[in-house]
Amino acid sequence: MIGLAVLALGGAAAAEIQTTGALYADESSATLSGFEVQSLCSWAGYEPVQDLLAALGPSLHWGFEESSAPWSDDAGSPVSVAPDGTLVCDQGVLALEPGQSVWTTPTISDPATVILVLGAPTVAGTAFTVAELTGGAGFDVRVTAAGATLHAWDAGGTAAAIVTASFDSAASAHVLAVSFSGTDANLWVDGNVADGVLPAPVGAPVLGLGAVPGTEPDGPASATAAFSATELALVPTSVAATELAAVFASATAP
Repeated sequence: MIGLAVLALGGAAAAEIQTTGALYADESSATLSGFEVQSLCSWAGYEPVQDLLAALGPSLHWGFEESSAPWSDDAGSPVSVAPDGTLVCDQGVLALEPGQSVWTTPTISDPATVILVLGAPTVAGTAFTVAELTGGAGFDVRVTAAGATLHAWDAGGTAAAIVTASFDSAASAHVLAVSFSGTDANLWVDGNVADGVLPAPVGAPVLGLGAVPGTEPDGPASATAAFSATELALVPTSVAATELAAVFASATAP
């Protein structure tokens, strides 16, 4: 059967196969001197997470290129480091620990979607926050090893769990997204979806990774989770589930 397959490929291909002694899948390219392995990043059929997020038209997109800090000096001290293998084709990650956070004050439209691509959290806590300063309304997404929960609060109120969605336990990376408009909210986690209602709209908010000081609700506070962020995007519209699924598929590509 092998001999017939070689003959079917033609004389030139047969000569190459006889010199290398192997057949390769479509991630390899044949040359006269043998076979050259093609990386996933250079394969025309693969769209990196960064490109998919950029195509959504984000008003803010942090890719955490190594040694960069696109936030102001008073908005957090961590700087990004070299890629840790969570994503292919990555430029860097921001590794956060409890007690750390970074934030900015973008103009946020209504509706809007916040998308975070991250590695598996090792300590439970807050992954990102969207909230008004000085006791205003807001929400955050808190993660554990099992999944994520959207918490929200009104001005002067305590945080309450709104909805929860599970991580894909087999995934090498995770995608969290919250789309919100007025008091309507949608939590998307690795393809698992949950709809909820916020206690109040969030106006002129801060967007930050971790638990951002000055945005805490009344009552017990949540600390920042321990995790590596690889991409953060703010998109000035509701992002479709199919587009989020494409981001997740790219993030978890072998």
